[in-house]
Amino acid sequence: YTSNNNFAADLKAYGLLEMLEAKGPFTVFAPTDELYKLAPEFTGEQKISYLKNHIVAQNISAKELAAQFKLHNNQIQLTTLSGNSISLTKEGDKILVNMGSEATSFISNTAQTCSNGFIIQLK
Repeated sequence: YTSNNNFAADLKAYGLLEMLEAKGPFTVFAPTDELYKLAPEFTGEQKISYLKNHIVAQNISAKELAAQFKLHNNQIQLTTLSGNSISLTKEGDKILVNMGSEATSFISNTAQTCSNGFIIQLK
């Protein structure tokens, strides 16, 4: 079992959890605690930007991902709340997520439905 406790604690500490409770839509690419501990040690505005780099302002369900991969030859680009792009690439039954400066991670579950979007766990 893996959790996203450290990522969620930072979202709360930096005031982003309240934003995510708004109308949305939002999809959060939430790193597991194991993956998150590898993140750079940012503070202040850099940390907020880093956290926002894991959030896109759209609904991205498993069904939507499958449709987008089909339309775009198994690779899609998403713009995060920080203004950066993340790239998702489907390779067989795996989906790789590249957030630029971070190591490539994998989507480890199907999208968890929330009232205003989805949470997708990265490992």
